[in-house]
Amino acid sequence: MATDNPIQLAEQLQPEIIDRFKRVIGHHELAHAYLLVGPSGSGKKTIAQWIALRLFCQHVADGQPDGTCPECQRIISGNHPDVVIEGAQGRQIKVDAIRHIKSELATSGMEGSQKFFVINDAEKLTTSAANSLLKFIEEPGDGIYIFLLTTNKSAILPTVQSRTQIVELQPLSKKTLTAMLSDT
Repeated sequence: MATDNPIQLAEQLQPEIIDRFKRVIGHHELAHAYLLVGPSGSGKKTIAQWIALRLFCQHVADGQPDGTCPECQRIISGNHPDVVIEGAQGRQIKVDAIRHIKSELATSGMEGSQKFFVINDAEKLTTSAANSLLKFIEEPGDGIYIFLLTTNKSAILPTVQSRTQIVELQPLSKKTLTAMLSDT
């Protein structure tokens, strides 16, 4: 089951969620803010990356990004200027990290009309940082998307939760987990 291909990995880890996002993106109904909730290893980061790939890919076929175009390759390598990933520096995500995101929000996409933000371990947002993020969540710009990833939904401020689409990921099936463990 081990694969370096994030597109295949997303399909293997959470096929129902990927199918759902294929439909949502295909119908141009992607919301501006999502809270992906699931246990560690359930594929939250992989799903966020798949969505970024799908949004920026130059050669989408059957709802799937190709993974080979220059846009996809830069996202996979972590070098796309319009895909910003933040996370905890230490035990918390502080206001400074959100200021960085807000400064990125103030600029238009460097290479297109979209910008994509991921905040890993969103449960580590300090109250001040979460409140600072609210303005963006309440008044997003066109083509701007943010994905908050967490293992603990109850640690996310209710005001943040109420302004996002919450997607609950299921733990990996025994079959998937066994296949992953046997490959390591």
